Amino acid sequence: MKVLALEYDLEPLYLCPESLCAKDNGLWEERHEANDNHLFESECCALLVNGFSSNLSFAENVQENSHLHNALKSWPGCTCSIITTMSFTVDQSGSQTSYTEGYALLINKDEDNEKIKENLIAHLNTKMVKFNISRIFKKGNTMWYKEYPDNGSLQQEIEVVAVKQPECHPAYNKRDTNSVYHEQARVHSVIDTFKSMKEVQELKEIYDTKILNMKPLKRDHPIIVIEGLDATGKSTLTENLAKRLNGCARKSPLDYVMHLRKTFDSHFQLLRRAYYAIGNYAFAAQVAHDAQSGPVVCDRFWHSTAAYAIATDVKVGDETHLPPAGHWVYSWPHDLLKPDIVILLTISDELRRSRLEGRNTEKTDEEVRMEKSRLFRQRIAEVYKRMDNPALVELDASGSAEELCNKTIELLSDKHIITI
Repeated sequence: MKVLALEYDLEPLYLCPESLCAKDNGLWEERHEANDNHLFESECCALLVNGFSSNLSFAENVQENSHLHNALKSWPGCTCSIITTMSFTVDQSGSQTSYTEGYALLINKDEDNEKIKENLIAHLNTKMVKFNISRIFKKGNTMWYKEYPDNGSLQQEIEVVAVKQPECHPAYNKRDTNSVYHEQARVHSVIDTFKSMKEVQELKEIYDTKILNMKPLKRDHPIIVIEGLDATGKSTLTENLAKRLNGCARKSPLDYVMHLRKTFDSHFQLLRRAYYAIGNYAFAAQVAHDAQSGPVVCDRFWHSTAAYAIATDVKVGDETHLPPAGHWVYSWPHDLLKPDIVILLTISDELRRSRLEGRNTEKTDEEVRMEKSRLFRQRIAEVYKRMDNPALVELDASGSAEELCNKTIELLSDKHIITI
């Protein structure tokens, strides 16, 4: 049985067959309270399209879905809104057994959805992308779902109802259906999937020569990581603190992978995060070496990579849609060098915005999105709070650079990280 979710700006709308909410099994709880999604109040419908196939790995499916998205965006004359979707199957106990992603074209009541479907199929066939098509629509006071098999015929219509969201976001039911990397083996597996790409070949060479045979070194001095949203003072504190401790300041990603950042930021989420994951393992090798001769202060590390990945995988909604606190996704990778302490700098949104206005630096798409989307910022901020092993220690960074450095020195002394 399949559960679907249409991902709006405010929150996802989960739909499942009415039978899953029947009184005799009650696997899923029907949602009766009002919600902010008004798509099905009229005779509108959603045409669902995805590029997932059971014959491909999750990484290959994500790539196919990326090609599909590009094809949808290039569809000439398309006036439909495109939103992201997800779906997953559940067994008789209600447990999730699969996970797929896709897109929905929102069609209003005045448009001929059958003609739109035919034009879409013709366009996608011209683009030579893989796709599956289904439809959600309202009939009377009920909602219905039906699929369009390859032969174009219609399967039986299934009544669906709105249900409450699952306890955990479906992308995080398993470790390999999201873009957070917890071990080198998965990083290597994903980049190997896309090894035909020139930039991936270069990244793979860096992985093979600088990381794969890396030997762990004994730590002689503390490793301190500074985290936080943009414009919270991370870079300034990193430099000032390193000077005060007679140590070394390091910024992630390192120079020998930094030149690939812009290229990988233009790729789909799973491959983009593989780049940052390799950057983290490369960073760990450098930091371990630096820590032989003195303290190391790091401007970002794994927590930033994971926070942005989780907040992006959970595409819509506020922090209530994140994996629950205590979930494995928030724990540090078992094979990555672990710092002695991770400090999370916090300031008010007003102060952060005023600092950003004075900057003239190129931003990634995610940094631009964070500035524009309050809900995206909320998800990132909450992910930081849920991180554990190691957890982040919050520090108010609203004062001057000197005051912040002094407070950090005091914190490190109180935590017995340094002796003053």
